[in-house]
Amino acid sequence: SILRSRVVEVFTAINGKNAIEVLENLVTTLTPCPTSGCQLLKCIFMDVDMPIMDGLEATTILTGKMEEGLIPKIPIIGCSAFDSVDDIKKGREAGMKEYVSKPIRPDTLDSILKKLHEI
Repeated sequence: SILRSRVVEVFTAINGKNAIEVLENLVTTLTPCPTSGCQLLKCIFMDVDMPIMDGLEATTILTGKMEEGLIPKIPIIGCSAFDSVDDIKKGREAGMKEYVSKPIRPDTLDSILKKLHEI
């Protein structure tokens, strides 16, 4: 709900495996950008602790697909209640560009979205 209040379109998934399926489906069904420099999907917020496939494994798979050119490069932001140095390191190693602690504060979300918009 915090994202929806920011006038962005949100696509959701129930676990890491479903996140990969949702993203692959979006990539094939969204209308392409009218200019070469535009990117329709600005970021992925990936919960780290999910059933079936966790966010670390899903991120590793997605970043591999990005590196292979199968899907566009989209920054992945890890979200977790676990925010030790080791947890953050694991997120970065999986390919997460940012890592935020839950609950996510509105000012933290705004800062991340602003930073990604500048990239």
